[in-house]
Amino acid sequence: MEDRENGRSIKEFPDNILLNIFSHLSIKDLTHVAVVCKTWHRVSLDDFLWRDIFQRDWKIKKSITIAPGKLYWKNEYKRLVYHTPARESQNIQHHKDQVLHVSFSHNGLLFATCSKDGTFKVWTSDHPCKLQFQYDMKEFHWKYTQFSQFNMSDSLLLVSGVHFGESSTSGEIAVFSIHDNFELQCRMINKPYDVFGTWYNDTHLLSGSLYWTGDLNSCSALWLNMVLASQAIETEDESVVMRLFKFHNQNASSIRTIMIANCYSEQQRFFLKQRKIMFQHVNECSMCKAKYYLSTAPSCMNDSMDSEDFNRLNENTNQRDLCREESKLLVEPHDADNEPLIDVIKTMLNGTIEYKNEYRQAVERMNENHSSRELDGQKIKTDTANEIKKTVRIDNDLDIEIDECSCSSKKMMMENQSTADCDKFNLSDTQLFDSDHYLCDKLLIFTLGSEAYTPHQIGIKRIPALGTAKKMKDSRGNRILPSVSDNNQGLDRTYDKADHTFEMGGHIIGMCLSPDQRFLYVNCRPWPRNYRIEKPLEPPPLAQEIDIHVIDLERMIEVGTMLKSHKAYTANDECFFIFLDVSDEYVSSGAEDKHGYIWDRHYGICLNKFQHNDVVNSVAFNPIDPEMLVSVSDDNFIKVWRSRNWFHQQKNVQSATSNSLSAQNSFKDISQKLDPIDNDSLEMSD
Repeated sequence: MEDRENGRSIKEFPDNILLNIFSHLSIKDLTHVAVVCKTWHRVSLDDFLWRDIFQRDWKIKKSITIAPGKLYWKNEYKRLVYHTPARESQNIQHHKDQVLHVSFSHNGLLFATCSKDGTFKVWTSDHPCKLQFQYDMKEFHWKYTQFSQFNMSDSLLLVSGVHFGESSTSGEIAVFSIHDNFELQCRMINKPYDVFGTWYNDTHLLSGSLYWTGDLNSCSALWLNMVLASQAIETEDESVVMRLFKFHNQNASSIRTIMIANCYSEQQRFFLKQRKIMFQHVNECSMCKAKYYLSTAPSCMNDSMDSEDFNRLNENTNQRDLCREESKLLVEPHDADNEPLIDVIKTMLNGTIEYKNEYRQAVERMNENHSSRELDGQKIKTDTANEIKKTVRIDNDLDIEIDECSCSSKKMMMENQSTADCDKFNLSDTQLFDSDHYLCDKLLIFTLGSEAYTPHQIGIKRIPALGTAKKMKDSRGNRILPSVSDNNQGLDRTYDKADHTFEMGGHIIGMCLSPDQRFLYVNCRPWPRNYRIEKPLEPPPLAQEIDIHVIDLERMIEVGTMLKSHKAYTANDECFFIFLDVSDEYVSSGAEDKHGYIWDRHYGICLNKFQHNDVVNSVAFNPIDPEMLVSVSDDNFIKVWRSRNWFHQQKNVQSATSNSLSAQNSFKDISQKLDPIDNDSLEMSD
């Protein structure tokens, strides 16, 4: 440590030399040198140092900037390793056949699964996940359930299925009321079944029908249906269904896989973000009492760096002896559940989303607009807070208050003054309605074909806001369907056409919207390049790799692609849907190679693989807890995946609970020993 010629210590090296040296260290070694002295500690926190280490370890291009809304590269490194769904927390085998789909409620409390056993099941998201409700749809001659979706207020659940029959293309949609013990509300025909169906708004949904008009030609109609139980019919003149669009199909193709995207303004996106913060707080509050008993003792890995190692970089190094003592924990016996960090990163690299400059620019503009609203949009913040107050029902019987809460979302709420002040929340009573904040134009998104019968194109049709459409009123207690006398079922116009069409150059097997509904992510199995289709019933052979395409729905351009990221093997006539999901920070998808995958949405890098014993059909993020993901597979299993940080917290909870029980038992033993003495003393006094 000493330079004999000039007597200078290595600890006195200039910062630029230390930074150069530190940049060649592993993360584990960097956390060790950070506790040597104050100077090394300060240099180890340099953000440019962490940027270089981040780019080195995760192999991202130097041109990629830090994710929008993020401030420090060190925290980003920690997020990717410790706050990303990575490890299996629960393995549920309750379905008797292949599990095809999983979806979460918007408040993150429930998720639903659909299966080839003909049932759908609803589960709680708290650990351990428990079955809340199940229904066998074979009662209605369903062959199996294939898709589910919660409405915006999480009061209704849409379930889509397939009818019995060897070559049946007919399906059905059923709606269940969550608040009324999952009572069945209504059913409607849906053809072909892979239209799936989708919510149009909180009280209306879209279904499909198919009519053959000639050789290889047909007509697809999309119907707007009112869920009867959600709105009382006051007169016989009120419509409950209306044909919204009619499309002409050619070459044996048809409209499939419909979804609705809202064309939110920046103000509406800001409101949705505050709504999510509110849900995060309420979700966290249900665990506050358990978190109160969390142990503060660090728990470190042996061959890898624990989240406590990151925290050590922010600790005060005045207590140098304590820091050195903590660093000794790194050489304790290896925990079998904690894999070395270098092995973790090696298993994560599997394909990269390559974004175009248009995507980066769009995200930066959105972030700048949001930041300006946080700084200058005081009126918007006040209006948002008032709206949340209107749409939140408070349960005064709940005994958890924000002042007593130690959850991270409380800090988020304090930092976001626009969020409504509250004393007590009960998430089960929280409902958001289709208020003016959600009255905006909508985009109908669907798959179709033109050269072949398989879906190889994406069509987009803009729908005017409810208040501007002719003879359609707003949703404040008024119907949105025309009266029976005015409802001509679309006979006053010819075939509708898509406003925009995107050619994917392959078989589309999955679509998903980003949470802000600005970007569309598409799973596609590509055809051979420049392949000429001569017969529509004989489409080109499919590649075994699945590509992911990203479309900007505001500018209507493709802005990103990930090639050969995950696998699929079935032929055209057997090709099935592989559902993907997108959160604020991650993209995840199933695959036919017995794995699910997760990528960071901004950096485009693969972070983890989720092991199953058969095809992974669907994955879904908890929209409120980004550290939780659920995957379902043909192996009949439902697997719940959580972050390393979650497992670390669970160990602390278990340790604290064990210590508390031990203390209680010791107290009981002492009390039992003292009781006889007290009785004897009383007898002697008598």
